[in-house]
Amino acid sequence: GMALVGCPSLGAWPLTLTGRYFGSAGAQVWVGDRPCDRAEHAAGEEDTRLLCWGWPGQGELHPVHVRSAWGTYGPAGAVLSARISYSRVPALMEVSGCHDVPPSTAGCPSDGSTPVTLSGYNFGAAGAKVSLADRHCDVTSQTETQIVCRPPNITGLGYTGNWTHAVVVRTASGDTTPVGTVLSVTYAAIPQVHSVHGCWAAEGPSRTSFCPTDGTRPLTIIGTGFEGWGPFEIFSDQAAGFRCTRSRALSPTHAVCLQYTGEGPIHGLAHTLRVRRGTETSPQDHVQMVYSPVPTITSISGCEGNTSPTAIVGCPGLGNVPVTISGENLGLHHVAVRVGALHELSRPAILSFNASRVVFTGFPGAGASHAIVVVADGEPSSASASLTLSYASPCPTTALGVCNGVRGTCDLATGTCACNCVPGGGCWAGDLCSECEYGYW
Repeated sequence: GMALVGCPSLGAWPLTLTGRYFGSAGAQVWVGDRPCDRAEHAAGEEDTRLLCWGWPGQGELHPVHVRSAWGTYGPAGAVLSARISYSRVPALMEVSGCHDVPPSTAGCPSDGSTPVTLSGYNFGAAGAKVSLADRHCDVTSQTETQIVCRPPNITGLGYTGNWTHAVVVRTASGDTTPVGTVLSVTYAAIPQVHSVHGCWAAEGPSRTSFCPTDGTRPLTIIGTGFEGWGPFEIFSDQAAGFRCTRSRALSPTHAVCLQYTGEGPIHGLAHTLRVRRGTETSPQDHVQMVYSPVPTITSISGCEGNTSPTAIVGCPGLGNVPVTISGENLGLHHVAVRVGALHELSRPAILSFNASRVVFTGFPGAGASHAIVVVADGEPSSASASLTLSYASPCPTTALGVCNGVRGTCDLATGTCACNCVPGGGCWAGDLCSECEYGYW
C-alpha cells in the first residue's frame, strides 16, 4: 500500500490525498484516530484531491481515512490502504564546548569563536537547524546523536552581562526539541571599565595620576562584568610601560591591581587601562593612570655650610636643624627624604615642600657623605644625583683636625676620643690623644 515516512510530529506540512469519490465538499480526513484540523477539496478536482492541515502525532503506520459529506468512507483501494509514519522527536541531552556546567555550557566568547556540541538522539543524519533564542547557530557537522555548531557573533550588539540562550534543535523533518527542554548556551560577560582610583592624585573618576613606578599604591578599578571564567588581567593599550603583575577581581564590579611596575620612558605618560576576563576585553578607552615624574635634585643647603652646591657638612648629630633641597618635580602630594641608609624606620620630618623645594629636619646620625634621596609622590630621585650630607664630629678638635686617624678614634656614643696604640710606635693619651701615654716618649 501507499505510505509516507518521516512525517513531522507537529503535522505542520499540508497533506495531499489523491483518490476517488471524495465528493464535491465537506469531506473529512483522519490520520489514525485523529481528524485533520482543516480539510479542503482542491479547486477543480474536488472529487479526487483533498488537502489537510494540522495532523500531529507520533508513532508509525497510522491508517489514513477519508469520510465524505454523506458520512461514508471511500471504497477500499482509494485511500484506505495509505499509512503515515511520524519522524521521531529529537531529544537534547547536553550542550558542551565552553566552560561546561552540565547539562549546559557557559562563558562562551562573544565572537562565537568556540563551537558547541549538542548531544542527544533523533537529530537525523543531516539538515538540522539549531537556534539560540532568535539567532542561528551555524551547523558544521551532524549525526543522529550529535550536532556541532558555531554560535553567532554578538560583538558590538550592546550586550554586556552574561547572555543566556535556550537551545532549540529543528530536524530536517521540521520536528523540534520539546518546549520544556531548557538546555542553554551562555555568553561570557563583556567587562566594562568605568573609573579608577588609588594613586596620589585624582583627575576625575576616570583618571588617577602621580602613580609610583614601583606600583606600591594599589589601583582599584570599578566597572561591571569582572566575574566569569578564564584568567583575569588588567593591562594597558600601550605596548610598553604599564604592566600589572598582580591583578584580582574582588567582585563583579571591583578589581584591584596590587603591583604595576613601570618600565621604560613612561613618566608622565597616560596609560589606558583595560580589563580582560577569559576571551573578553573591556571596550572603554577613557580610564587612565599616569606615573609620577622623576624628581630631580640640584642643590642642598643648611648645617655649617657647603663644600659644593651638592654637599653640606657640619650637621649636628641630632639632626635637629632644617636642611633645604632644591630641584624639579619634588612632589605635590607626598614627599619623603632618605639620608643614606639611615632612618629606614623613622624618616626625617618634612617641614614644607613644593615642586621645587623640600625642607626637612630630624635626621640624627654620624659620619660623612651620606647620599640624599627624595621620594616625591612615590617616585625616588635619580641615583645619579649625588647630593651628600656630612655630620660634624662630636669629639673635640685641635688645629690638626678632628680626633680621628692614627692617634685616636672618635667615640660617637660618648663624644670622647679613644686613643690608639701604634705597633712599634707607642700609645697616645689625653683628651685629644695629643700626648704620649706614660712610659712612652
